[in-house]
Amino acid sequence: MYYKLVNGSETTELILSYKASKTGNGYRVDINTAQIENGETSSNNTITIFLDKTMTTATKMIMPNGQVYEGQMAQIAGQNLLEALNHAVAMIAWVGDIKVAIAEGSYAATKAGWEVTSVEKTSATISGKTYNAYKVLMLNKGDKDSDITRVDFTLAEIKKDT
Repeated sequence: MYYKLVNGSETTELILSYKASKTGNGYRVDINTAQIENGETSSNNTITIFLDKTMTTATKMIMPNGQVYEGQMAQIAGQNLLEALNHAVAMIAWVGDIKVAIAEGSYAATKAGWEVTSVEKTSATISGKTYNAYKVLMLNKGDKDSDITRVDFTLAEIKKDT
């Protein structure tokens, strides 16, 4: 996930990526976050979290400084980490429930106050596979519940007509 926050002449970019793999006791998730402020990398960290088979409880965490949490400490730290990531992403990206209807030759935002100003055909590569996609630009033209003024995203067609 890539987020770019523009506040006047200052920009902050947040890049969040993860890689999940199955282990004998559950799952391993490597979470990498990079923050770039005004073109300079201010942080780049990887946290590894091990989850149980139900993917609800952290059993072990390895922090960027090498510190290891296990047992109850891993559960608490894991819950706090996931809540913090969720909060950070929501604070940067929250614009409400935005949906876009795209049909051949036309497009529209289905959330009141938002306007789709451009849609361009493109492609997106996910896990080495290329999909048809659309680059979409939306502007807030009257949604008073959102401080966000502009949203750019790429929408990939993973299945035919979906």
